[in-house]
Amino acid sequence: MAEAADEEHDRPADHDRQQQPQQQRDLRSTHLRPPLSPVRTVRVVATATIRPEAGCAHEQRHRRRVGSVGPMLTWDEIIRRADAGNVEPPRRVEKTDDEWRAQLSPASYQVTRHAATERAFSSDMCSRFEPGRYECVCCGTLLFDADQKFESGTGWPSFTQPITDDVIAYHVDRAYGMVRVETVCNVCDAHLGHVFPDGPPPTGLRFCMNAVALSRVGDH
Repeated sequence: MAEAADEEHDRPADHDRQQQPQQQRDLRSTHLRPPLSPVRTVRVVATATIRPEAGCAHEQRHRRRVGSVGPMLTWDEIIRRADAGNVEPPRRVEKTDDEWRAQLSPASYQVTRHAATERAFSSDMCSRFEPGRYECVCCGTLLFDADQKFESGTGWPSFTQPITDDVIAYHVDRAYGMVRVETVCNVCDAHLGHVFPDGPPPTGLRFCMNAVALSRVGDH
């Protein structure tokens, strides 16, 4: 079910995740970002637009809210974790492949357990900005607050920061000839998407998620 390699999103992860020589692993380089594609033409929108209808007032609320959901992650810290190892999860949920298959929808199973990619603009979650929180569809771990959600124009739900810094793990993904950072649920290892350093301030991060990997849990 994976999409073509020129889409700016996640692809099947390198499950072996072999270590690469240090001199070849400068993930701060532009090689972290996929090659130019139609999606990249909206990258300026992704970096500059946060709920445009709300204007500056929303940006001020967004800046205040980042501090309330946990320590602010930086790109350097994400790279450090991807290289050196992730923090301990708040808990662990482990099931067999058959158990996950029975629990999840076919689309959610393929994305979260086999690192597939949903089609861009296939979910209305991209355009929903009402208050609420988003949890892992597999284990129910809270991952994101709607206050950290923004319109990236990519066709996948995008967030600037996880709700706490221990719920997402980061791994180097070298699939399709690119070097990117894969995001997985730190509790159950569900594939979520990828994170890029081209998001809006104050974090500068764009967590590009598969909608079928998330479940919205309403107001808070």
